[in-house]
This record gives sequence, C-alpha cells and structure tokens, in this order.
Amino acid sequence: MNRISHVFPDVDTLLDGLQTQRPAEALVVDRVGFIEVLWGSLMDLHEHRRRVAGTPAELETVHRIKYWDAVLGWVKEQYGPDVILKDRITAQ
Repeated sequence: MNRISHVFPDVDTLLDGLQTQRPAEALVVDRVGFIEVLWGSLMDLHEHRRRVAGTPAELETVHRIKYWDAVLGWVKEQYGPDVILKDRITAQ
C-alpha cells in the first residue's frame, strides 16, 4: 500500500495544476477490518457516555452511538471480503 508519511509543503506543485472532474464516489474497505474499527470506536463512545452521564454531552454521545451502531449493523450484513461505501442517507 502506498502511504505518504509526511505532508508535501506545496500541494499545487505536486498536483501540477491537475483538477479532478468530480470527487471520488466510492471507498472500498476491508470488511473485517472496518468492523473491528467500528466496534472499537463504539466501545470508546460507550465509555465516553458513561463519563458524561447527566450532562448535555450525553445526548450528543447517544446520537453518535446510535448512528455508528446502525452503520456497524449494515457492514455486518454485507458479504465478501470488502465493503464499498458509496452514500448513506439518513432520515432527519
């Protein structure tokens, strides 16, 4: 995997004036790895919720937990080694 370990100081020179026609439309991720990341993040959010219980931050934390729990549930239902994330529309 190609990784950039430092920030290039002059991005315009690096891109040499190239402009994309449109932004990326999808992201392919390893399904099992993504599940592990989401699971760990949810555990951190639950711990944070316990620390902020009874404060205004609790409501926002519960909202985040519900959102990421729904995403985790969706990822678990997918089949194959990879997951393609294209768009996620939530009811407001």
